[in-house]
Amino acid sequence: GIGSFKGASSLATWLHRIAYNKYVDWRRQTKWPTAASESPSLDQISAREQDPLDDLMADEQSQRLHRAVAGLEAAAHETIVLHYFQGLSYREMAKVINEPTGTIKWRTSQALAQLKTLMEARTENESKR
Repeated sequence: GIGSFKGASSLATWLHRIAYNKYVDWRRQTKWPTAASESPSLDQISAREQDPLDDLMADEQSQRLHRAVAGLEAAAHETIVLHYFQGLSYREMAKVINEPTGTIKWRTSQALAQLKTLMEARTENESKR
């Protein structure tokens, strides 16, 4: 499909759009995994050595975060993944999702609010156990 590349954006953004479309297609066809064990934990990502207790706490927090992100609505989920996990800027996200940058900023704000609500609810439920 390189012949369809018009140069209106960077090649990286164009390729990311293709990957994003494939992801959306895959997500529609399969059930999204909700287990945090299927995602790398913070201690797996971090190269620095930590106290074992710090590792345990970071892993637990990472698992809670990944479960909460998996529980978000589809639009909020993709916004969080693109911006915070894949590191795309708002402008890059706008090109990938094909929406205005202002809309992407608003969606990110709404997604963070949803994520905060989910995290607080999960923390409250866990403390009741």
